[in-house]
Amino acid sequence: MARINADGTIDKDAGCPEGAAGTSFHGAMIRTTVNALREVFGEPDYSDPEASEKVSADWTINSPFGVFTIYDWKEYEAPAFANPDAVYDFHLGEHGRGTAGKALALVVGRLATDHRLELEAGQ
Repeated sequence: MARINADGTIDKDAGCPEGAAGTSFHGAMIRTTVNALREVFGEPDYSDPEASEKVSADWTINSPFGVFTIYDWKEYEAPAFANPDAVYDFHLGEHGRGTAGKALALVVGRLATDHRLELEAGQ
């Protein structure tokens, strides 16, 4: 699991004291590629390239605001690993409202520097 620090630096092998179990989507999304996420956060903590699965790639990230996840959701026709350079919509999951929104700015900062993402923030 990766850790994103308050200054935006990344530790790809930081571990995570609090697991990702129980995270859920609260409206924050990013539009980027698997390879861009790999470059920034390392390999996903979960991956299953089968098109029948609801999630084919999932990164668990510890942040100053708590744990959040980045994952593709229901990309059945073209799972993220089918073309790791294609742009997909990735959800951000969190344990409670606020974590993903706060951490989103850090993620955006890391990915947007190379123009590798678009952002959609929900309510």
